[in-house]
Amino acid sequence: MARMTTRAKRLLAVGIAASALVVTGCGAPQDAATIDGETYSVQDVQERTDNLNAAVGSEMFTPVYVVTVTVDNAIAQKVAAEFGMEATDEQLMGALLQQGVPAQLVMDPQAGEVLKDDLFSKAVQQQVPPAEYARIADEVDVQVNPRYGSLDANGYFAAGGSLSVRSPQTMLRLQEHFEEQAERRDLLGG
Repeated sequence: MARMTTRAKRLLAVGIAASALVVTGCGAPQDAATIDGETYSVQDVQERTDNLNAAVGSEMFTPVYVVTVTVDNAIAQKVAAEFGMEATDEQLMGALLQQGVPAQLVMDPQAGEVLKDDLFSKAVQQQVPPAEYARIADEVDVQVNPRYGSLDANGYFAAGGSLSVRSPQTMLRLQEHFEEQAERRDLLGG
């Protein structure tokens, strides 16, 4: 068996590192996403996910959800700016409350911000013609670690990877979770 020279070992290491960059789609394997030059590390995404779950008192949210909302919101902000669309925090909070999202979650600094971003992104996606949305989304420089998902040809983020994504029923489960907590407090006299 032939022994590898030091030069061959270095070239192999450089090749492996370069492959890792291509595979992840981001600047470094520890990056979850880079949007217009702003990097979101895997650690940042996990901390944001942990904060959301702490706010609801369960493991309802996933890192995939956090990256999805982050990417979708960055694109939606650009699309909204071009179309002159805007929504105040008060409007978004009111809409979340009307949808039955518990007030304590809407008012939570971390959870409320993510939920408002999610709602805003979805509203923009629904109001802008898909061709226009895709045109503007194409102008946003988005790189996502494939573990979290990717953009499709129309500029919509498609969650991927092995991490589970929040189901469409999450808000209903969330509301039920808070109602159960309130009932327990009532039973305990608190």
